[in-house]
Amino acid sequence: MDTEHLWILRVIGEAEPKQYVEWACEQLCAGVDSPSLRILAGLNPKTDAEETETFFRRTCSELKLDQLFEEASPLVMAQSIWNAFERGALTAKEAISQLANVIIVGDFIELNVFLSMHGELSEEERYGYYYPPEYLDDLDSAFRLEWTLFLRAQKLKLPTDFLVFHQCASCGHFGETLILDSAIELLGMEFSRVAHNYCMACGSGVLNAMINPEVRDAYFTKLEKEQLGEQNSR
Repeated sequence: MDTEHLWILRVIGEAEPKQYVEWACEQLCAGVDSPSLRILAGLNPKTDAEETETFFRRTCSELKLDQLFEEASPLVMAQSIWNAFERGALTAKEAISQLANVIIVGDFIELNVFLSMHGELSEEERYGYYYPPEYLDDLDSAFRLEWTLFLRAQKLKLPTDFLVFHQCASCGHFGETLILDSAIELLGMEFSRVAHNYCMACGSGVLNAMINPEVRDAYFTKLEKEQLGEQNSR
């Protein structure tokens, strides 16, 4: 349990007493020392959270680790989670779960994809309600792919609601869709409202959702060419 990982868990509200004790033990083994750190390392992992927090705060004061109590942007937290995954401190599933919590804490639109991945992984069976399930068979590769797309997104001027866009399979148009309701009779006596989406450019109903990483890759490639062209023309 390194310091950066513990900091992430604190920010998203998932740090437990046993993780503080584990962190303190590892700090002592690494040659770091202070009176409160020794006490923290000696606490029972099942110690009351309030007592653990008391000695943790004393330890941080003695070791000048004030940054552990500073608020951080979602982008900084996301990068720290990625770093922990790269070091092997987190599995892909754990990293995705923590990124999902960062979204709740920080409301960062580009991270919503990880919330969708977490939602699909939380289901007993995968039906693709949240994220295309075929990508999750190799979770490490899926996570690395999504992180690459996330980094690309940071460099683009994206519409705030781009994740609700679709790509038309017929004409290739990216954007919002035309939504039309229709009434369907059920068993001859009940009616249900069903929404159908259509391409705003050609009217086709064959659409691919932006949550699909291949669609985002194509959309980002299009924007990269357009926005790079704008920069070069200035």
